[in-house]
Amino acid sequence: MYLLPVPKYLHFLKLFFRLRSLELNIL
Repeated sequence: MYLLPVPKYLHFLKLFFRLRSLELNIL
C-alpha cells in the first residue's frame, strides 16, 4: 500500500522537472 504512492510521486516529480527543463531551454 505504501509502495503505490511512492512511484506516483516520483513520476510527478520527474514530469515537473522535465517541464522546468523545457522552460529553461526556451528561455
